[in-house]
Amino acid sequence: MFSTVIALSVFGWPAVAQYPGRITKTEDKGKPVLRAVAVLEWVGAPGKPSASRLIPVTVYDGEELNDGTLYLSRPEPLALAGGVEYELESAGKPVGLFDVYSAGQVSWQASEQRVNAWRGYGVWKPLPKPAPPALNTSGFDVAGLDDSEPVLKRKHPKAAATASGKSGGTGPQAGAGDPDRPTLQRRGDASSPASSSTQTAGGTGAVDPDRPTLRHLPKDNPASNASGDGLRETGLNSTDPDRPLLKRGKPANPGNQSAKLEGAPPKMEQLVAVSDVSPRMQHPWTYSWANPFVRATMQRALEAAARDALGMNAPPAPPKKTGPLKAATPAAMQSGSVDPARLGDEDFRSFELEYGAPPTMVFSASTPPPDLGAQPANGRAIYSQKFVTLIAQPDLYGKPIMLMKSVTDAAHLDQTPRMKLVDAVDAMGDNRAELLFELEGDGDRRFALYRVVGGQAERLFRTVTVP
Repeated sequence: MFSTVIALSVFGWPAVAQYPGRITKTEDKGKPVLRAVAVLEWVGAPGKPSASRLIPVTVYDGEELNDGTLYLSRPEPLALAGGVEYELESAGKPVGLFDVYSAGQVSWQASEQRVNAWRGYGVWKPLPKPAPPALNTSGFDVAGLDDSEPVLKRKHPKAAATASGKSGGTGPQAGAGDPDRPTLQRRGDASSPASSSTQTAGGTGAVDPDRPTLRHLPKDNPASNASGDGLRETGLNSTDPDRPLLKRGKPANPGNQSAKLEGAPPKMEQLVAVSDVSPRMQHPWTYSWANPFVRATMQRALEAAARDALGMNAPPAPPKKTGPLKAATPAAMQSGSVDPARLGDEDFRSFELEYGAPPTMVFSASTPPPDLGAQPANGRAIYSQKFVTLIAQPDLYGKPIMLMKSVTDAAHLDQTPRMKLVDAVDAMGDNRAELLFELEGDGDRRFALYRVVGGQAERLFRTVTVP
């Protein structure tokens, strides 16, 4: 199916033919139709980047994962359609919103071939503030009430006394002295909701609650759809009413969008972005260690395994010959200890990829970067930086079991790319997270999803080459 989409994108066939596979309907399985995953890259301050871009990764259509840069392109892919809103996440915890306003196609040279790919631009917005709690105006203390028990609402005592006074009644039978006595609303009371519900549709001033109403398209936002639910789109896609849409945001001023990010700045940061047709319950993926000592022990064990993989654990030097034996001092007893070699770009994170699962630890590191000033006169490099990425889980005895190990160096990135962890993300909306990695090659890169199951880390999906 992917080969068909690629061919259509290259030769520019009609957009009607660019609908691969089947889109699961909401009523089929009772869940959203589409779920898109992307990576937001930016430089500057979080929330107010000086430049940013959105790289689409996958679109799940209810049956399979599709490449986000190719899925339903017309001409931009569905994941980068104007007005699509993404939720920015850090290990499953929402940290902001990103609204796409435009998309552009970039072209660059990668691995002796010319590559074209899409990326989106937009605005990073803060999360909406939660609604304030409703104020208690009844005059009764509800702090000690059990939420599971039903409670009847009563009229405020002052309001009840006022109402009884207006009615002209006297004594307790009129309700003036008994504020807790329930009252009934008369049929002729205009304020009573029951009076309107008993009227007929043909009566004067009658209100029919089942009568449908129409919503007009906002005049100040022609790009938004009339229903507000993302079922129709105007402008570029107005001729195709059957094209599905992801979650739509509330458009702001496109002039406020940050500058476009170009190249790969050294201080560029990344966040996972998820767009769904309907909201889902939050699910944080960070593993909470009960004991920080256990976490530190696991990290030291993975550091030692990384040094072994990088060839940084040199054999101990032979003991030096000394003169006549002398009394050993504490300093002399410790002189044989050697500090472990320093690792570069060290990153250790642990996740709970599903409820009740053991911690899945991801550790990546490298050898220290080369000293560019220590090059020979002939110009040949005397050092090639190495990289390692480990995925592990603890065994019953608290020792890490390696599920996957990837080792490469700067001279062989075209054969074995460097694996850089982006984050954990639920790509298919099944309450189970995958590990999203950036695969950095020789002049190009891809993104890949890995699923940890059955004591193994298996690659679930890999994108085409992206900028």
